[in-house]
Amino acid sequence: ANAVKIPSGAPAETRRALTEEERSWIIDTPHTAQRPAMLCLFAGLRRGEVIPLTWDDIDLQARTIDVNKSVEMIHGKPVV
Repeated sequence: ANAVKIPSGAPAETRRALTEEERSWIIDTPHTAQRPAMLCLFAGLRRGEVIPLTWDDIDLQARTIDVNKSVEMIHGKPVV
């Protein structure tokens, strides 16, 4: 990471981990995004990796998730 050069003018961002209370909101509050949010939380996936997942990517027997595609927003439209 020492060789990485951040472009000048790039916004400075700081991120933090979710608090225990925030994690419990995701786990204990039913909502339409609960399953994807829990995949992000417990599997360490990013939103762009969770969105294109299909059942073929998930092996319940082997307990694995094959992350083989991602989605990014380009000009306001999702592109896989």
